[in-house]
Amino acid sequence: MLGGEIKNSIFHSGTNKGHEGYIGDSIIGAYCNFGAGSGGSNVKNTGGEVRVYDYETKGFREVGQKFGALVGDFTRIGVGTQLTTGSSIGTCCNLFGLEIPPKLVAPFSWGNGDNLVDYQIEKAIEHIKTWLGFKGVDLFDGEFQILNHIFEQTRRRG
Repeated sequence: MLGGEIKNSIFHSGTNKGHEGYIGDSIIGAYCNFGAGSGGSNVKNTGGEVRVYDYETKGFREVGQKFGALVGDFTRIGVGTQLTTGSSIGTCCNLFGLEIPPKLVAPFSWGNGDNLVDYQIEKAIEHIKTWLGFKGVDLFDGEFQILNHIFEQTRRRG
């Protein structure tokens, strides 16, 4: 279900953005959820070039004057949470609160603003199953294996 103000954005299957809040010039993964009033900017206040993280070069690169956010599959953006122009939000994140998250959020991150912690794989899977249950969908073995692989490849090591 999609609602609110949406412009030039791609939403993959099962994603919800049913409430007010702006999303523009963005690519949103599958089975994400945007809480009421959440969204983000697609233009810098200066009108300058937007920079997005490039995972291949491990740096930021210019992508033009308009770009909102890249949001990974199974990510949830809580009520009122705003994403900055050019945000890159990883798979299986749970972001909430009124503090703006960093421009680059690693997969399996949980929290608000800069106060992000690791989202444990067991909890992430439990929460994904709950959200998929709202849609009458199950997480199949292949998806579980992919999520475990992403978790192992991207988790922060103490």
